[in-house]
Amino acid sequence: MPAHERQQQRRGSRGEPACRAARAARRHAVSQTAHVNLVSGFLGTGKTSTILNLLKQRPAGERWAVLVNEFGNRGIDGAIIEAGGGGDIAIREVAGGCLCCAADTSFRVAITRLLRDHHPDRLLIEPTGLGHASGIIDTLREPELAAHIQLDETLCLVDAREFNPKRLQHSALYASQLQLADVLILNKADLADETQLRAVEDWAARQYPAKHAVLRATHGNIDAALLRGAGSSREFDTQFCRIDDTRQHSLNLRFPPEQVFSRPKLRCLLDELRASAGVLRIKGILRTGKEWTLANVTPDSVELTPISYRRDSRVELIYDECFSLDIKALQTRFNTLMAHPSTPPSAPSTNRGKPLYFLDKSAILGDSQPNNNDPDHD
Repeated sequence: MPAHERQQQRRGSRGEPACRAARAARRHAVSQTAHVNLVSGFLGTGKTSTILNLLKQRPAGERWAVLVNEFGNRGIDGAIIEAGGGGDIAIREVAGGCLCCAADTSFRVAITRLLRDHHPDRLLIEPTGLGHASGIIDTLREPELAAHIQLDETLCLVDAREFNPKRLQHSALYASQLQLADVLILNKADLADETQLRAVEDWAARQYPAKHAVLRATHGNIDAALLRGAGSSREFDTQFCRIDDTRQHSLNLRFPPEQVFSRPKLRCLLDELRASAGVLRIKGILRTGKEWTLANVTPDSVELTPISYRRDSRVELIYDECFSLDIKALQTRFNTLMAHPSTPPSAPSTNRGKPLYFLDKSAILGDSQPNNNDPDHD
């Protein structure tokens, strides 16, 4: 056989396995959108029991999966869910640290495999009680994953007996879990007294943005309809209204979570608005770089503080009716606050609906580090 024919034969024999692997990858690729919920909460609040009750309400014909994060190396919660959730529930565990820190790479790999191999209609994620769930949301919004998931409601379980305003002030971890949640579940309500339950409910009623729901529960028994809730809304609009029985108007602006604002430019605009006669109050939450910022503006000051809320960016402006406000001009001004081109915002993904394969090395390497200064972070 001529030399060139032997060379072509060798290339063909080497290329055939690669072709077979590529065809297999295409067969197992993800081509649908999975609805994702975080079920967070501090240690002992009943996250696993809640997930088991939700699994019992799974609609017929839907494929559900669960991703469990164990802080230790021996999975207990995952084994409990596997035993009680039924044999057709796909379960994966990420052990050895919180998903937002040391196990970040493992989280990306685990969720990619779940999506690729099991094509779940809904994925429930149970992070460790010692982790910052906001970091998980940030990872889920990375383009490689965001194209294949829809982030629905984030649930946080609270034991009212352990709730303490001082703990909110001194533990960034505890405050982060409550700030991030769309739905607060006061679990073990049968063990708490009315004063303890009302303390949590009163605190939640003062939060901005308002929680989608705050409810009491026993043994994690909640309605699975809460998983969908209002969190799946994709509308980002402007709302204008008159505040009843006053001479005040309210303007609300909402922006998608992909839009990133420049913090210095934001402060300049807020300072300018604060100095305007007729502007009475401004509050908002905006994504500024890798972090999110709570803005609290009064005629005397502009305060910008970090916050764990991640649903969307929003601004509420309250002003006197005698103040001439050009709403379109204000919208334009906020749109000019985009981050510097050197740190562009994450554009809405154009990969939605396209197959998801294994993430390559560059896509799964994270640089998040644990916060060892938090008293609630082990």
